Amino acid sequence: SSCKYGNCLSFGGSADYISISTFNGFPTGSSAGSAFAWIKTSSTASQNIVGYGADSATNWRGLFINTGSNNLYFSGKADDCGTNAVSVLKDTWYHIGYVYDGGTTITFYLNGTPYACTIASTLNTIASGNNLIGRDPGSANSFFNGTIDDVRVYNRPLSSEEVRLLYNSSRPELGRIQNDFITA
Repeated sequence: SSCKYGNCLSFGGSADYISISTFNGFPTGSSAGSAFAWIKTSSTASQNIVGYGADSATNWRGLFINTGSNNLYFSGKADDCGTNAVSVLKDTWYHIGYVYDGGTTITFYLNGTPYACTIASTLNTIASGNNLIGRDPGSANSFFNGTIDDVRVYNRPLSSEEVRLLYNSSRPELGRIQNDFITA
């Protein structure tokens, strides 16, 4: 199978993405939260994996990757942070995500390894706008090119142990992390 687990989402890099119409359960305001997915990119362009909220100021939360610069970054729109201490290659599966503590700390994870960074101010994610998988809401021409599997958004910060369980699980539906998540 070309998917990491069962079924997955395949994107061609132009005009295809998933839009989720409800905000039920998504962390808003400055609430802590986490988002994770398995990805396999086919491009070196900057690409949005998953994000939600309004496309303005600090009202958006998004997880992006740029394989050309080997970086993984979080976008709060006006308040971004990232790490270039990672190496993400095309055509390889990676488990990526972030944990937001509700303050100014974002911890990225790439295949279970944490990378911390600090944003200038707390977020104010609002429950309107776009909930997107595979597209940057701030750009009409920025789409994911590759495969995304097992997208999860949690309304709480996952512990490093929970992230490790997600990464090492051979069947995520049997993991010990329950409730508190929306999956696509």
